[in-house]
Amino acid sequence: MGLREEAIEAVRHRKDVGGLEPDERDIVLFVRQLLRTNRVEQSLFEELQKRKGTRWVVELTATIGQYQYIAAINGVFKSSLPRTPINFPCEDNQNARSLL
Repeated sequence: MGLREEAIEAVRHRKDVGGLEPDERDIVLFVRQLLRTNRVEQSLFEELQKRKGTRWVVELTATIGQYQYIAAINGVFKSSLPRTPINFPCEDNQNARSLL
């Protein structure tokens, strides 16, 4: 199952999602609300839960959280890492791995 071009464009350009299919619209709204406010409207939560199931909504929420976590780490370290390699020992402690 893929995404329709209309849904991709709505996300890419932060457009109104009112014209999307109900699943597309509600998923985009869920993600936007969670990222902007760390909350989701109860009615939206309940509608997705009814259509997709509790486990699906939990997994969607966890996936969004993982992306937030990775984005935060990347944002901090990408801007503050020195331009010289940082060497970390490998598991065998014989070779070093370089970060950067």
